[in-house]
Amino acid sequence: TEGLGGGASRLVAGDFPSHRALEAALAVFFRRPAALVFPTGYQTNLGVLTALARRGDLIASDALNHASLIDGCRLSRATVVPYRHADPDDAARALATPGTFRRRLLVSESVFSMDGDVAPLGALAAVARAHQAVFVLDEAHAVGCLGPGGRGMAADAGVEPDVLIGTLGKAFGAAGGFATGSVTLRDYLLNSSRTFLFTTALPPPVAAAAAAALTLIAGPEGELRRRALAHRAHQLRGALPRSPGVT
Repeated sequence: TEGLGGGASRLVAGDFPSHRALEAALAVFFRRPAALVFPTGYQTNLGVLTALARRGDLIASDALNHASLIDGCRLSRATVVPYRHADPDDAARALATPGTFRRRLLVSESVFSMDGDVAPLGALAAVARAHQAVFVLDEAHAVGCLGPGGRGMAADAGVEPDVLIGTLGKAFGAAGGFATGSVTLRDYLLNSSRTFLFTTALPPPVAAAAAAALTLIAGPEGELRRRALAHRAHQLRGALPRSPGVT
C-alpha cells in the first residue's frame, strides 16, 4: 500500500511507516536513543557533517577517511586538519589547533574502506573527550559483520560516539544510510541536513527490506553468517602470498 517510490521528501509527503519502523529498529539494535535514515550512505556523511559543522568550526579528519567523509568536511566550510592515519596522538594535535572555534569535531571510520584496518577507537574517543570534540564515527564497513551481534567496532571497543553512521547497502543487502545518536541529534538533522531535506525519501520497500535484514543480522542466522564470513576471510588471508616484511 506504500508504493514503490517515496514520492517526495520525508518532510513533505514521503514519510511512511516503513521508514519510522526501520529507524526505531536501528535505534534499538545500536542501543542509541534515535536514528535517522538517508537515501544513501554518501548522503548520510555529507548531510551529517554539513549540518554539524560550518565556517568557524574545526574538523580533525583521519587522512585515509572515505571520500564521502572528505567531501562532507570540505562542503561544511569548516577548517579541516587531517591527522596521520589511525594516530590518536596526531588526532590530539589536530584538535588542539590554535584558534577560537565554535565547535571541534573528530571524524573517523572504524574499519577503513581501502586497507581494511581498524581505528583505535578507545584512544580516539578519549582524545575527543579531552578536547570536548564531537566524535563522528562511520561504521559502514563494520556493521552487520563485526562486533557483538554485528553492532560494529564501537560496540566491540565499548565506545559510544556522539554520531554513529552506517550504511544499509553492504551487509544489509539493501540501500540507504543512517545516523544514530541522541533524540536531539535526530531532530536537528531532520530539520537541518540538506541531503535529507531536499531529496526524495528512501523507497518504502527498500526500508522494509533493510528492516527485514536487520532482523536476520540480530538473530541466530546473523551470528552463523558472521562466523562463516570470518572463517572465509581467515582462509583467504592464509592463501594469499605474503610480501617480505608484511605480517
